[in-house]
Amino acid sequence: MAKQFLADMRQRGYRPATVRLHYAAIRPFLEYLGSPLKLKLSRPHHLPQYHHTGEVTAMLQKTATRTDKWSRLAERDTLMILMLAFTGMRRSELVKLTPRDIADPFLHI
Repeated sequence: MAKQFLADMRQRGYRPATVRLHYAAIRPFLEYLGSPLKLKLSRPHHLPQYHHTGEVTAMLQKTATRTDKWSRLAERDTLMILMLAFTGMRRSELVKLTPRDIADPFLHI
């Protein structure tokens, strides 16, 4: 019955990660009942998303030509875009950076 439930989830279009999560929750209970379920589910393969050169250029142009109340932050925003585009840094790493983390010529993350 559990096998059919997971197959039904796949047929309904649930993402592989969601099906795996449900399988991980069900499996210990079935083992407790003495009816273990051994399935080989495909692992979702996620490639990180990235911005193409044209998109980065458009973002840089947008920050350079700002005229709204945020225009005073254009230099900061430009630096953040360049850091993300050219270092491979994660957003969370960028947000947590402090001036102490940057020592010429190295950046410590």
